[in-house]
Amino acid sequence: MSKRYNEKRFTQYCNNLISLSNSAKIEYLSRFHGKTRNAIFKRLPSYLQIRYKDIFNTISKNKIKESQKASAKKRRNIIRKFLNLYKNNTPCKYCGENNCFKLSYHHIDKDTKLYPSKGMSTIVKKCSLDIAQQEVDKCIVLCHNCHHMFHYKGYKTSMINKYKKLQNRKKTKQEWKRMYRIRNKILVILYKETLNCIKCQDNRESVLIFHHIDYETKTNRISKLDSITAINKEMQKCVCLCRNCHEEYHHIYGKNFSNIKDLTLYLNFNPSPLIVDISKYKEQLEIELL
Repeated sequence: MSKRYNEKRFTQYCNNLISLSNSAKIEYLSRFHGKTRNAIFKRLPSYLQIRYKDIFNTISKNKIKESQKASAKKRRNIIRKFLNLYKNNTPCKYCGENNCFKLSYHHIDKDTKLYPSKGMSTIVKKCSLDIAQQEVDKCIVLCHNCHHMFHYKGYKTSMINKYKKLQNRKKTKQEWKRMYRIRNKILVILYKETLNCIKCQDNRESVLIFHHIDYETKTNRISKLDSITAINKEMQKCVCLCRNCHEEYHHIYGKNFSNIKDLTLYLNFNPSPLIVDISKYKEQLEIELL
């Protein structure tokens, strides 16, 4: 009785399939499990099997891709949970910061890194939990401020030295552009020395960052802009945050997203954008070059 019922059911499936268009066939067949699809395919006449073979193949490929994506997502979530749990139990080695959102991994020896030019996000994307555990063993936990301070040592002096070298020789057009970019970077550094984080009042220049109040008004990163006027315009859409507060904000409200409502909730007051003109710091730059 069950066999007869199954045969009737599969003949109904086959009749439904024949009456549909190609795009509708894909939608119809994708509802079924793999074994059911194979059974429908076997019951079709041989000339229809040849005609519909590509449709069945595309569906099976799509299903495999979907299952692979689902398993990869599950693996990434497991690794993220492990990394966050480890950070929850380990404060920053230098300053003792214990907020998980403000912490990051720093490799003790950069030569032992699995991916030398990339961070832990690549481990999450590409590797298994065992490899992630091995990578964590090579690291210490630092807050974003301390981590950046560690890698930022001597950045200002190196920029000034590069600017001096370019200033004291004949230059091609590209070298002129490069020199002006370096000069603008130094002017931004000198401006940051007068600022502090509006959330935690940290005034160390090396940990400060410009955060756009409304992400939709953002045209480009400030570091990628060439002219002083473009930098001034972009800065006037921003507020100053330290790296810890910046990371915490984006962990709470989402990456590549910002608006005035969420920022006021985070800061507990309505922030006003920066009023800035970095060309004022040209005189100070000349003093630094001496």
